[in-house]
Amino acid sequence: MGIREDTNLKGQEYAWLTTCVYIAILAWEFPTNRLIQRLPIAKYLAFKSTIWYTREEQALVIGAFYSMNGFQQCVGGLIAYGIAQLHDLKLKNWQILFTLLGSLTFAWGTFVLWWLPDSPMRAQCFSKEDRLLLAERVRKNDTGIQNREFKVTLPLT
Repeated sequence: MGIREDTNLKGQEYAWLTTCVYIAILAWEFPTNRLIQRLPIAKYLAFKSTIWYTREEQALVIGAFYSMNGFQQCVGGLIAYGIAQLHDLKLKNWQILFTLLGSLTFAWGTFVLWWLPDSPMRAQCFSKEDRLLLAERVRKNDTGIQNREFKVTLPLT
């Protein structure tokens, strides 16, 4: 799509761009886990909340979430191929691709930010009785449905 030529990337610089994404993810792990505890979860995450699932269900949900990485590469590849067929535009093909996918991601995140409740107890789409049943359903997780206290756990020796 011409991103290497347009941005004057040489040698391994393009490969380092991908590596930098994963370095940023690694660096952000601790701060994001701290923020999840301090802020309303739906407003922070705006894309997932495992407080709705039992421990047994969480493995499947998280597995499905991470498997979407492969699926999105298939779909993203098809979208990129389609955009690569466009010619004589003001924007470069890679700029159109990044703008399109970024806009879709932003729109979805905004919708989820507005729609996703912070906890089962705040889900207005359920009756009061249903919210109590949802809370009871995940009681066996021993994680609660809202906790803003950071707890350091030390390994037993």
